[in-house]
Amino acid sequence: MGRIDIGANKTIGQSVRLVELDPKTFNAAEAMDKSIETAKTKYPTGEIMSTKMVVYDYPEIGTMTIVKDKIRGDEHRIFVDAYTLDVIPDQPATKTEPGVWSMYEKVVKNKIDENLKKWQNSDELVKSIEQAATDKGVI
Repeated sequence: MGRIDIGANKTIGQSVRLVELDPKTFNAAEAMDKSIETAKTKYPTGEIMSTKMVVYDYPEIGTMTIVKDKIRGDEHRIFVDAYTLDVIPDQPATKTEPGVWSMYEKVVKNKIDENLKKWQNSDELVKSIEQAATDKGVI
């Protein structure tokens, strides 16, 4: 029917992130298969440790396969976007960089105050919708 994404952290902005009445769908099994296939092709001597659905770069959804090289012991991550099936280049976290799957990567430090205001406005909207639903006997 639809999709509503709600944020759970005030520093990333408004609480209501997305409302879709006709959301674009994805095939999780197909995305997982693509991630595994890519891992096997890129690391033929590797062992697949896990494959799961992740939010790889908030709010982007995809799959992540972890493959361990049997010879060297190195672990590698393969990300595949759930909607486009594109392979997403990995960017591991470092001391100064949050990495590919951090939801905070897109938050600019000087925008936190602005995001907190957006959160407050969004929260007020949600409360007014809840009150309207209560008044009409929906809730």
